[in-house]
Amino acid sequence: MKKDITLFASAARTSASYTGDWVDVSYYTELLLALAVTAQGTYTDETLDVIIQGKDPLGNVFTLASFTQVVNVTASLPYVEPLKLSNFGGQIRAKATLAGTTKNYTFSVTGAAKREL
Repeated sequence: MKKDITLFASAARTSASYTGDWVDVSYYTELLLALAVTAQGTYTDETLDVIIQGKDPLGNVFTLASFTQVVNVTASLPYVEPLKLSNFGGQIRAKATLAGTTKNYTFSVTGAAKREL
């Protein structure tokens, strides 16, 4: 069984931070996610940090994993980084932090949740 997941749809983002909605993945045993960057601003000091958070049934929020900080990838666009998780609690979301002179990235975080039957 598989469920497609979109934590951040592909869009241009210029604010300092973004927090995605919670996605229920309690039925699944494996997450395969990807950070895809398709555009970056022209300044070389721009950075993008994306973490994946989990939430347990009591409402406690914790960091599950993070993607490698994206810095000056204009020469290698599109930039894609995969992430595989197997212990993640009942719900997940993504949080992104942008920094630099103009903070300008177009990116998405998508993937699939899987459960072996």
